[in-house]
Amino acid sequence: MPVVAYKKMTLNVRHVQARRIDCEFCRQPFTYLTDDTESVGVTGVPVMSSDDRMRKSATKKAEKALERHANAAERGEAICPRCRRYQPWMVKSSLTTNLGCGGCCGLLVVGGVGGLASAAMHWFDSPTTGFTVMGVGGLLIGLAIGKAIALKSGRQDSGEERSMTDDEFRALVKGSMDRDEDPVSSWFFDVADEPPADHAFVSLGYLDLVDPPLPLPEWKA
Repeated sequence: MPVVAYKKMTLNVRHVQARRIDCEFCRQPFTYLTDDTESVGVTGVPVMSSDDRMRKSATKKAEKALERHANAAERGEAICPRCRRYQPWMVKSSLTTNLGCGGCCGLLVVGGVGGLASAAMHWFDSPTTGFTVMGVGGLLIGLAIGKAIALKSGRQDSGEERSMTDDEFRALVKGSMDRDEDPVSSWFFDVADEPPADHAFVSLGYLDLVDPPLPLPEWKA
């Protein structure tokens, strides 16, 4: 039976965007910085699929994914610089994500390992009982950890470096343009670590979701 060998290529892209929204608590607009990593992979057959062709295919997939990120209504997390609170949708999204991850990890790690250990050590009358008890325990532990690390509502004592008032953002834009720099990229590198060497870096620019929008000069991201 012939064996077909495949080759894979993965493109990692660190993307960053500034977004202006209205705070749901103090009703004042502010701009916040959001960033994430998008990883896209393509598979090809040696000889038939050149590295250049696979790279172009991965780039097209990444561009489509980045376009979705750039236009999504609710993304990222940062406190309002005035009332210092996370938006309700940010807290909800963080809680949902961390509960899901925590619950799955607890169920798989504690439940699986504990279940195997209980079966080997005969802690319970049957392996099924051991896996069930350990699984439920692992799930509860994971959910508790997920809830503990999720964003909290209420006034925050830190995190202001990723959000700006309109006046602060105007000043950032002006200063960056005077240096012929992308304001969003400048902001990111001021508050975050540089992406790994094998990651491409892309600025998705600025998205104003407030009516009326903030008058700003145009710049090329």
